Amino acid sequence: MKFIGTANAPGYGRISSGGEQDSQENIEKSPNDKASTPSSEAQRTIQGMMMKPRAQTQYEFRKRPLQRNMEETSRSQPIRKRPRKLQPEMQQETQEQTQGEQNSNRCSLLSLIRILKDNELNDRHIAFLKRTPFWLLFEAIIKKKLQSDQCRKFDEVVLKIVQSYQEDTKAFRIGGKNIRLTKNHVRLIFGISCGNKEMVEMKINKEATGLAKRLDIKESRLSTTTIEKKIRDLKNSEEQQDIDDVARLLCLYLCVMLLFSNKATSVNWLYVHYMEDLEKVKEYDWAATVLKYLLNSIQRNHRDIKQLKGSSILLLYFLCEHTKLVEVKGEDAVPRLLKWKISDLWKSLKDFEQLSQIPLDKVRD
Repeated sequence: MKFIGTANAPGYGRISSGGEQDSQENIEKSPNDKASTPSSEAQRTIQGMMMKPRAQTQYEFRKRPLQRNMEETSRSQPIRKRPRKLQPEMQQETQEQTQGEQNSNRCSLLSLIRILKDNELNDRHIAFLKRTPFWLLFEAIIKKKLQSDQCRKFDEVVLKIVQSYQEDTKAFRIGGKNIRLTKNHVRLIFGISCGNKEMVEMKINKEATGLAKRLDIKESRLSTTTIEKKIRDLKNSEEQQDIDDVARLLCLYLCVMLLFSNKATSVNWLYVHYMEDLEKVKEYDWAATVLKYLLNSIQRNHRDIKQLKGSSILLLYFLCEHTKLVEVKGEDAVPRLLKWKISDLWKSLKDFEQLSQIPLDKVRD
């Protein structure tokens, strides 16, 4: 009795029960035995080589029709999606957000420009916005007087201004002079038209605001994401209450992104409370409240800009107002932020490590 082996390589016989290796000639082959012989193995190897496509020369590749070359090239290349091209204001806003993530202050005029561009307002919305303290700023954006390339915030400039703050004098040291930031700067630079009634600080929760109830806001805080969504939902409504609420939401977006900015993206319910009665909203001293919020933060954090809260971009326009470093675009512009291009200020300050190094003849009182 013989045991059939499985070795197919040339030179190997099969092992008999006696342990002796049979020669190739003595192997008994049955009709079903498919063991390969050396010659058949070599034949299959040669056939396999012949079946493989021959590599083409560059000359042959060039001679083929262009369409075929393109088809084969496209099949061999992975499909890559072309990156979405952002609008200029979106690109600059993204850059500002990156800085904001590093410095924890998200103050941005670009965000306000974008939301007004994305949501076309009708005459009834505009009529209601005119009754708010912030109409002059809204008007400048709606009429495209303020462009995104004019108002990008540069945090390295903010840092220089904040570091020039003197705790003892509560003023900024600019070119050898001490200059204070006042609520009149806030009014004129941002075009805020408001009264002198004090905005009392108090704890207001969501349940105490009519806006949260009307719009069925679920979050514990009113975020910019929710504000943007509610504006999109309401902007086409003909209901007077919805039109009023679109105006309120835009003002609240301005509060969180410009006037009372911090590392968060939500607005304090206190400002929602003061924005509820649009007949009285202009009676309150918004300029003084903006100033107080910013200066309190500067006094605590002028050595650590990462903790800065408030309208940091206001400081850039304040420096433009009191220096001759930037060309004035329009002497009588209203609001005054239309007078300057912030990127020009950034370029001018590259030569100065500190604001105290600015020459006296370049400083205005």
